Amino acid sequence: MARPRPSMAPPVFSRRAVAALFLARQHLARPRVRRLTARSLVAFVEDVGGLQIDSINVVERGHHLTLWSRFGPYDRRAVERIAYRRRLLFEYWAHAACLVPTSHFPAWRRAMLDYSLRTRAWGNWLQKNRRVLRSVEEAIGASGPMGSADFEHRRAPGSAGGWWNWKPATHALDYLWMSGRTLVHSRPRFQKRFDLAERLMPEAVARSP
Repeated sequence: MARPRPSMAPPVFSRRAVAALFLARQHLARPRVRRLTARSLVAFVEDVGGLQIDSINVVERGHHLTLWSRFGPYDRRAVERIAYRRRLLFEYWAHAACLVPTSHFPAWRRAMLDYSLRTRAWGNWLQKNRRVLRSVEEAIGASGPMGSADFEHRRAPGSAGGWWNWKPATHALDYLWMSGRTLVHSRPRFQKRFDLAERLMPEAVARSP
């Protein structure tokens, strides 16, 4: 009869060690020492999991402050090139809209393919708007990158505007993005433009999720 194994005490770490690990992982142990390059930006986003894109602009949009706190002054056009041209980062809803490392794409691809129809009541919406969804996806396939402003606005009579009270085409764009059929191509004037996922990142999409 095998003897029971002695219980192992859980590891204990000092608060100082935990704080040091947190600061190092967040790239705040030596802030603004490294300049922003493709390598340093991707390393930072890989370590933190994603760079949240902030739509609110008071002093400055939050993601610009986040990058400044790590790298100091930097060229915003370089970030756009790294994310939207070189595709070393891609945009997805990773608890909020974030730039996520392309190296993490297979894991997020699994989330895209498993995206629930219960989320945001998509099942009910799709029952009434499958034709809208199909026409929006076909338009992107035929014309290339498109955003909400490229589709006419048909809000129901008497309905008010609001955070989620979008026109049908905007809902369709959001669903196509969340389910991984499209990806964010670019953000001119901070407005998302979408293109087919297999056209933007064919190698990443072809990998096993």
